[in-house]
Amino acid sequence: MKIIPILILANLGYALSEDYLERENRQRLQDVVNKYRHLSHGNAEFSRWIEKLFHAIEKPVFGTGTVIWRIQLLAEFNQYDKRRQELEDRINNRLARVRKLINLKMGGQECVKFYKLQKTELKNALGLSNSMKDIKFAKNSGSCPKNLHDTNDDEDDYYL
Repeated sequence: MKIIPILILANLGYALSEDYLERENRQRLQDVVNKYRHLSHGNAEFSRWIEKLFHAIEKPVFGTGTVIWRIQLLAEFNQYDKRRQELEDRINNRLARVRKLINLKMGGQECVKFYKLQKTELKNALGLSNSMKDIKFAKNSGSCPKNLHDTNDDEDDYYL
């Protein structure tokens, strides 16, 4: 009976050891790299993040400072990635709406051209940095200007 508490304490000590934290941290970084490596192609900022995480896995450990640095790096990446996904969701939602407007030929031929330009800009924005995605989304989220409409009574929102 006395051996069980000793084994439990030994395992607890192992679980809290620096080696365990190091292995756990490296595994988390490796999981992120494996998950996103193929998705980062075509987006330079995203690729740089994945490369940074990859190199952090290989960096030798010099005490707890390296482990803490890796944890902070992973937290920063998660923050970046959350923002990236939010922006891409917004862009994809706008793209879906623009496609509907194009298919319905909303506002006439000039508005269709306007929306086709928006569609191209939004598609290209998916491969840009987060700050540029934000700018491109803001610039390409508006409705067709009234002066381009064939008739003044067409409202984009009315049909969607």
